[in-house]
Amino acid sequence: MRLLCLSMILLLAFPLMGKDEVVVKRIQIKGLKNIDKRELFKGAKTFIRGGRIHIDREALIEQLHGNPMVEKYFLNVKNNILVLEVVEKAPLFLVIMSRGRESVPYLFDGNMEIVERGLFFQTDMPIIEMEEEYPVEDEAKDALHKIFGILIHLRSQEKGLFKELSLIRVKSYEKSMVSLKGRNTRFLLSNNLSGFLKLGGTIKVLDSGDVSPNFLDLTEKFVLIR
Repeated sequence: MRLLCLSMILLLAFPLMGKDEVVVKRIQIKGLKNIDKRELFKGAKTFIRGGRIHIDREALIEQLHGNPMVEKYFLNVKNNILVLEVVEKAPLFLVIMSRGRESVPYLFDGNMEIVERGLFFQTDMPIIEMEEEYPVEDEAKDALHKIFGILIHLRSQEKGLFKELSLIRVKSYEKSMVSLKGRNTRFLLSNNLSGFLKLGGTIKVLDSGDVSPNFLDLTEKFVLIR
């Protein structure tokens, strides 16, 4: 009876490990920007005994494969150190779907696939807002695809303008309302690269004249700035 009780205590203290067990002195994780490192090991069997960390490698790999934020990873053991380098899915687009008073954040990758929903993530992209649930209609998907393409181009070729973008409210397939960081003016733009480049030129005109109107419609051929 005492032996049975002792066995049960050991099983609780040291979880059952798979055949592929890794024993190291410490763990080093590289490449994380948005993923909480605790999420990577959640569900993977680990315990510490005699100053060493015991890790079920098979369970850890299964956890990494199941994480929607992990694009790929590199796992290596060297000098008693488990080195885990993670490449997160990118680019990351944060889209807010609004329906009435409820707003739900969705995280998309560059392939228009939903990575996660309901949580906020760190991303250098501006927030995109749509007054729909998940965009299942072709027109809504096409509008998002256009915006994603524009943002990728601006991040690469127009970094100054890209850094100013704060919020993009997609009004339709053709138009979006754009807010900038630290500016009161709201801009109505055409959903194409020319529309956003026109915004960049308008910002320079506003700064040179030290003016800050509440609203500007940049979808027209001529814009009157007062």
